[in-house]
Amino acid sequence: KEEAVLRKSSLKPVQK
Repeated sequence: KEEAVLRKSSLKPVQK
């Protein structure tokens, strides 16, 4: 799953 990605995105808001 991409849960880790979403969680990391929360810490580092990236526009990708």
